[in-house]
Amino acid sequence: PIISTQYQYSQIVLYPEKEAAIMAVKERLLEFRERIMKGEKFSTLATMYSQDFASASKGGELGMASKQLYWSQFSDAAMALKPGQVSQIVETPDGFHIIQLIKKEGDMFNARHILLKPMYTNSDKDKAFKTLDSLRNMILLDSITFEQAARRFSQDPKSYVNGGLVADENTGSVYFLVDRLKPEDYAVLKTLQVGEISAPFESRDNEGREGNIVYKIVRLDKVIPSHVATFKDDFYILQQMAENEAINKALDEFIKEKQETTYIKIDPMFENCSFKRDGWIKK
Repeated sequence: PIISTQYQYSQIVLYPEKEAAIMAVKERLLEFRERIMKGEKFSTLATMYSQDFASASKGGELGMASKQLYWSQFSDAAMALKPGQVSQIVETPDGFHIIQLIKKEGDMFNARHILLKPMYTNSDKDKAFKTLDSLRNMILLDSITFEQAARRFSQDPKSYVNGGLVADENTGSVYFLVDRLKPEDYAVLKTLQVGEISAPFESRDNEGREGNIVYKIVRLDKVIPSHVATFKDDFYILQQMAENEAINKALDEFIKEKQETTYIKIDPMFENCSFKRDGWIKK
């Protein structure tokens, strides 16, 4: 197989100052909760203000689903409610919520929620960029190495211990294919020469579904051009490809076996959808 271009890079990451932004979000949600307690419709406020735009269009309603589909903090809070009851503020990696239970059956529930995320100002960004720019200049002047600066100043707990060297959280590899990079990171990395350090820019971390805002500088450490795979240089990638193929094959066999012995009911609204696997709709 052909192995696409891979990038190795290091980073120094700063987060916005969160306390004021989080306090503002909590105060806003407490205001919403009070308004609901006084008679306003939860669904109306969700439509107007929730930052979960998929559910906001439905008055914040999520639909009946297993609690396993949600962050544990969210599902635990929802399952503890009685129908119609509104939760206190719940924090998850996605942000801050208030939840109104509609219905629960076993380990499934339907609820509405309002999601708000901390919002940061240009002054937060300017302050972080100023610090990062100063660190970059110190590194370029050899007053401190990139690794030393990362260990002392970076706020990313996963990379600072390695002197800023970034590793894939799923594979542990320090080499990234393009589709494994954050779009914001790749947009900067592809413009750098090996050893070059970027100007400060805004990106996202790996928390939640969309990630939290972070500010960073990156150094491009190495580029491995696209090439035909060899066992000597690409053993780990080939091993991962073989493992993934085996997992997918086993999953296909498991699903096919269960389809033949399991009663399956497809909601009419999905009957005409294109399914990745055959066998869901029995003629």
